[in-house]
Amino acid sequence: INLEWDFGTSNHFINVYKAEKGTISGYKYFVIIHGSGKELRGKNKYGPGLYLDESETLHDKSERVSTPWGFLHILKGANAREFYEYYKIADDFSKKRREMFMKLIDIDAGIIFNETHQGLLSQNTTLLGCYAYISKKDKKPWYPITLRADLPAYLVKPLDIYSIDTLKRNGFMDQAQKYDLVSRLNHANIIPHGGGYSLPEIKDFTLRVDGEERVYDFQPYGHGYTNIRTLPYEYRGKELINTILEFSVGKIVATLNPLISLTIKT
Repeated sequence: INLEWDFGTSNHFINVYKAEKGTISGYKYFVIIHGSGKELRGKNKYGPGLYLDESETLHDKSERVSTPWGFLHILKGANAREFYEYYKIADDFSKKRREMFMKLIDIDAGIIFNETHQGLLSQNTTLLGCYAYISKKDKKPWYPITLRADLPAYLVKPLDIYSIDTLKRNGFMDQAQKYDLVSRLNHANIIPHGGGYSLPEIKDFTLRVDGEERVYDFQPYGHGYTNIRTLPYEYRGKELINTILEFSVGKIVATLNPLISLTIKT
């Protein structure tokens, strides 16, 4: 597979950090590589591809289902099993790809974490912007959390995530009981990977379905938006890490201050 350099585009990056003195022993500098296996998005010799809009084969195998949020595409039976087996190949490739780029740019460092935060945990479980924390016996106890480029990144060790006590203390229990979600939320095994996006100028919005399109009406911008990427956005700041501490999701192992952002144009 011919690797394609995509760091410095979208939200993919290679950053070098220095740990704040006194926050962690034995380590001084850290590198975070944020990227994916874009080379396998379309159909290829290994399988049908990952992205519906980049694989006609995958699109033809999917079934369209109507929901209150518009049409969704799903895979069933043999098509779903084929896709999941291909996904595992792509996930493994994505991890090896990050390791390969470390070698190509001559970074001599040991790997302490190389896991997926946007993919499948099982055939019917999707990770979207979060890591799956398996147990306290996890051999990878440090989870990286990145915010904006001008803010520190953090290594976080998960705690007793979303315990009954946490749900009660933070006012989630009544709503969880109302929708019969207590068993799913109790010890939910997820921890966020980053701050995510915010739309700071949006005061409110409504969603409507027009044919096959999801149409958003934003205040104060107006009506008829089908692509929220056209709106002004920014990355969230330290409110995420504050929420992690407040909800007892995890504790900070190290604070990493940004030094270098590697963006090579090709």
